[in-house]
Amino acid sequence: VAHMQGDFDGARAQLDAAVKVARDAGDGWSLAMTLVPLGDLERSRGHHARAGDVYRESLTRLAEIGLADHPLEHPYLVHNLGYVALAEGQPPKAFRQFMDAVAGTDAWATREGGMPPAYRAQQVGTAAALLSALGLAGSSQRKE
Repeated sequence: VAHMQGDFDGARAQLDAAVKVARDAGDGWSLAMTLVPLGDLERSRGHHARAGDVYRESLTRLAEIGLADHPLEHPYLVHNLGYVALAEGQPPKAFRQFMDAVAGTDAWATREGGMPPAYRAQQVGTAAALLSALGLAGSSQRKE
């Protein structure tokens, strides 16, 4: 709530406290899920390297509890790592992250028989916008 109200310092303090509680309790699920909004907060404040570290830790914690391919969180985190790569001046890496997120979402949709269309549209739209900005619109190959 503090983040949505623009109280970034308050949000950071609350999330840091929640991360500590989850770590101290050895609660991998709560830790992984609390790291997601902490990464979002860091990214929204322009702290991209920190956000990337937090997103990667969340992916690691999900893997530790057997949810490496969590159907919603994994694509979301990979997508956000694309934004981190973009902010760090790595457009090709960002594009790969965005497309990996789309692939993860598509795999989940195939298993589950559908997905929210707006979610996939956002993922594909971000990748397409990046290609356009790089002058690669219409390209069918991933650029390394």
